[in-house]
Formats: sequence, C-alpha cells, structure tokens
Amino acid sequence: MKSSLRCTLCILVAVLCTEIPLYAQPYDCAAQGEVPQIECEALVALYNTTGGDSWTNTTNWITGAISTWHGITVSGGHITQVIISNNNLTGTIPPEFGNLSALRVLWLFTNQLTGEIPPELGNLTSLVQLSLFRNQLTGEIPPELGNLTNLGRLELQTNQLTGEIPPELGNLTNLERLDLASNQLSGTIPAGFNQLTRLSILSLFDNQFAGPFPEVILGLPIIVLNLSFNSFTGPLPAEIGQLAGLEVLQLDGNQLSGSIPSEVGTLSDLRFLRLRGNQLSGEIPAALGDLNILEILFLDNNQLTGTVPDELGNLISLTQFDVAGNPLEGTLPTSLTSLSNITFFSIANTQLCASGDAGFQTWLQSIQTVQPDPVPTCTPTAVEDTNEFPTTYTLAQNYPNPFNPTTTIRYALPETATIRLVVYDMTGRERAVLREGTQPAGWHEVTFEARHLPAGVYLYRLTVGATVEVRTLTLLK
Repeated sequence: MKSSLRCTLCILVAVLCTEIPLYAQPYDCAAQGEVPQIECEALVALYNTTGGDSWTNTTNWITGAISTWHGITVSGGHITQVIISNNNLTGTIPPEFGNLSALRVLWLFTNQLTGEIPPELGNLTSLVQLSLFRNQLTGEIPPELGNLTNLGRLELQTNQLTGEIPPELGNLTNLERLDLASNQLSGTIPAGFNQLTRLSILSLFDNQFAGPFPEVILGLPIIVLNLSFNSFTGPLPAEIGQLAGLEVLQLDGNQLSGSIPSEVGTLSDLRFLRLRGNQLSGEIPAALGDLNILEILFLDNNQLTGTVPDELGNLISLTQFDVAGNPLEGTLPTSLTSLSNITFFSIANTQLCASGDAGFQTWLQSIQTVQPDPVPTCTPTAVEDTNEFPTTYTLAQNYPNPFNPTTTIRYALPETATIRLVVYDMTGRERAVLREGTQPAGWHEVTFEARHLPAGVYLYRLTVGATVEVRTLTLLK
C-alpha cells in the first residue's frame, strides 16, 4: 500500500515539475514541407511577437498544416495571403515578414499592433494589398514601401505615424487607393504623386499637412479626395476642374481662402462637396447649380457673402444643405422648393431669411431638420415701405417673425374695399379678428398682440370679396 502511494506521489511530482511546452508539440518548420522553411518561420515569428496565445482565433496555428492556419492562404508552394484582422494581435510586426516573397495580400488591420512598420516589408514586391489600419503603429512610413510597385491598395490610416510622406511612394504607379488618414503626418504632398496615374481614392484627412492645395494631384483619375482637417492654405485653383471624375471632395477644417472657383461646377459626377470651416470668401458660384447629382453641400463657417443663388434650386438630388456661419444675407430663392429630397437645411448665424410665400413655408416645414427652426421670415421689402400706390391686393409677411408677443401685419388695397383680416390656428379655428369693414385704397397695417395664445404656427387670412390671401406666422413663448 505504501509502495503504491509512493509511486502515485512520484508520478504527481514528475507531472508538476515537468515543464509543459506552450504548444501541444513544437512546430518543425524544417520538416513541414508545405512552404519554404523561411516562410514558415516568418509566420511563427508573427505568432510569437504578437501574443499568439491571446489571439481571438488561433485555429490550427502551430499545430496543423500551414494551409489550414486561420487567415493563411498557400498557393503554388508559397504563402500568398495573410489575413488576420480584428484578431487581438498585440506587439510588433516581425521583420521576418519581409521573407514572404510571394505574398500578395497582407491584412493586419483592426488589431493592437505597436512599434514601427518594418522596412523589410519593402521586400514584398508581389504585394498588391497592404492594410495595417486601426492599430497603434508609430514612427515614419518606411521609404522602402516605394519598392512595392505592384501595390494597388495601401491603407495605414488610424495609427500614430509621424514624419512626412516619403517621396518614394510616387513610384507606386499601380496604386489605386492610398489612405493615410488620422495619423500625425506633416509636410507637403510629394511632387512624385503626379505619377500615380491609377489613383482613384486619396484620403489624408486629420493629419498636419500644410502648404497650398496640392496641385500635383490635378489631372489624376481621383474619385474620392479627402484632405479635411489639415492646414492647407491659399486658394482653390481653378484647375480643380481637371478632376473630371471626382465624386467626393472633402476639404473641411483647413485654412483655404479666396473664392470658390466656378470650375467646381464642371465636376458633373460630384456627389459630396464639403468645404466647411475654411476662410473662403466671395459669393457662392451660381455654377454649383450644374451639379445635378450632388447630394451633400456643406459651405458653412466660412466668410462667404452675397446670397444663395437661384441656380441651387437645380440640385434636385440634394439631401443636406449647410451655409451656416457665413455673412450671407437676403431672401432665400423660392427655387429651393424644387429640392424635394432635402432632410437637413441650415442657414444658422447668417442674415438669410425665408420668403413669406405659403409654398416656401410649406417646403420648410417638410424638412426633417431645419436650423434655425423656425427660419426667420424676411421683413417687408423696400417697395412695401414706400408710399407707392398699390395696384393689386397684397398681404405682406408679418414682421418680426417669429415673434413674442406682438407683430405687425401689412396689407395693400388698390381701391376702397370691404375687408376681413382674421387669424386662425392650424385646426382652422378662428382665434382673432384683426380688421373688418370698409377701408380706402392704399397700404394699411395692424398690430397683432398674441399674449393670450399658446406658442405655435398660425394662419392669417385677408379676404376682399372673392380675393383671398393667406400666410403663416410663428408665435414663440
């Protein structure tokens, strides 16, 4: 019995004291025969340097055949794809990855990788897609990446990269998508970018780039251009019209100045135009009305003057319109009522006002979000304020509007007539009779005191025989 117990204890001690390997069995890259040993070792290095035992998905890693490892594609006896995104990789990218000579796709995005991008990645001359975005990578972009002349997609956005864009990236003549947004990059756009003749998407927003608008990109087949939230200065060049295929132009939050070139109106494929938060001046070009598939127009928080041109009523695809925070003034054109798809409309902090026309007011009320709400209605025109003899029955928009608690209503009679001027709520209930009886020809006005009424929108109607004029007014409390 004692002998048996001693034997059991010896076995337990042996088990507890034996160093158990991290994996069920060590992976023998020399013996696997599926891919060159140097490529196998590069994958094992990735596992070891990025906390492989804590990955979200480790299917078959270090145990099964390499072609069955999660995210790995083997073709023709070489590793051709490494797609391990959103998998809780931590640590650094090993320099051994530069030995994957046949690699075509490298996706390690949305992990927690740190450290610098290994310059050895510049050896991967077969690479067509390199996506390392949404990590915590630091340091400069290695100029060796300029060796990847087959690269079609380079995505390094949302890291902590610093320094300037290496001019060697101008060698990537097959590049179609370049995204370096949300880093800490600075300097200017390299002159060699004019060689990127296949580039369709260029996103550099939320960095520290400076200097004038990068004219080196003019003439490229860019579809999406996002340079927002940098420090670009000076005017937008008229040559921007050379970006004939542009669908998205986003330049928010820079220090651009001068007028908006009318040539922007020639970008017939443009769907998004965002120039908010710059120092642009001058009038809104009427040529923007030619952008008949434009969906978003944001010109807010600049120094634009004048008024909203009638031609913007041609933007029948527009869903969002913002010119807030500019010294614009005048009456909004009634042509805007053609914008039946609009859901957001802002003229806040401007001197713009709405026509009292009932159709225009109905259009404003149909919009999901209006700023300010309600839009102020324009005061009577200079003609109404003169002693010019009226030739038609006219009911002017009340002023001020909105109001609390009093407002003035003016109306004109071309001849002596019996009139009735009444205020109704939106249910059609009569709330106040302001005038009733016979009055001489000319302009007349009456003060409406609404202290006793609840806040809301009301109708006021002038009836003269068979003639009826109706407008709306807004009472605030």
